[in-house]
Amino acid sequence: MGKNDITIIFPILNEQENILIAHDKIKNILNQTKYSYEIIFVDDGSTDNSINIVKELCQQKKYCKLISFTRNFGQEYAIFAGLKNSSGKCAIYLDIDMQESPDILPAMLENWENGYKVVCIRRKKRKDSFLKKFTAHLYYKFMKHMDAKNINNLANFTLLDREVINLLISSNENNVQLRTQIDWLGYKTKYLEVEREKRKFGKTKFNFKKLFKIANRSIISSTTKPLYWPFYFSLFSFVLTFICLTAFIVMIFLNNNLISLFAILTLILTCNSFLMLSLGFIGMYLAYNYEQSRNRPLYIIKETINLDE
Repeated sequence: MGKNDITIIFPILNEQENILIAHDKIKNILNQTKYSYEIIFVDDGSTDNSINIVKELCQQKKYCKLISFTRNFGQEYAIFAGLKNSSGKCAIYLDIDMQESPDILPAMLENWENGYKVVCIRRKKRKDSFLKKFTAHLYYKFMKHMDAKNINNLANFTLLDREVINLLISSNENNVQLRTQIDWLGYKTKYLEVEREKRKFGKTKFNFKKLFKIANRSIISSTTKPLYWPFYFSLFSFVLTFICLTAFIVMIFLNNNLISLFAILTLILTCNSFLMLSLGFIGMYLAYNYEQSRNRPLYIIKETINLDE
């Protein structure tokens, strides 16, 4: 380790329009600094011409390196593979669509030199649809109550010192969720704000299903609080049952059976809904423990280029 000052990590999945643009932009920025660098492209199962473009870059530029997966394992695992194979004193991972401008790289490196082990980019303004903004707001609010207080509006654009990288890659967790794991480590962190621009080329790979899966895994990796909810609700349910039973008896004496029946149905539906929610969370934690016990590799590498150089 330590062959280069900086490792840039680009996870890619069908990003053929963005690869050369991102490479040229990053190269121009880093060439104006004093740092040596390498750029690692991690192909997460692309089906377009992305991998061929990267291979050609690797032949022309020895500082460009490729890690290619056998299939799509997920962006978090692609970044993790980049971190594990990085040689820099620090590593910076970012999306190749560059919706958060890499022009902020010099400021990130300056804060790193000033002693910050982690430098994160926070989105000051999102140019997304109303639905995406709304669901993101709900997610961050929920995660704040789940003890992940510092991940609000964080972009997938982060600088990590070698000390932090070594801790992350030594973890034996199968559920890689870098935002919550980095936040949990508690290192001195600097947050820089940028505006999130619209994607210029290609399409986002994060549909609702993928985002929902990421949210689930983030909850599981950051807290066990949902497992205590059934106990808390059982106390609430006991009080509510007593109140409804009292109301039911009063309604009988008032000969208003319709209202009493409605109260009982409401209570039953409320209890059943929370019971199903609780079982859902328990199932998620059991599934995570099952994945952990299988101890399968996080990803499978098909080929690499320039990694040993």
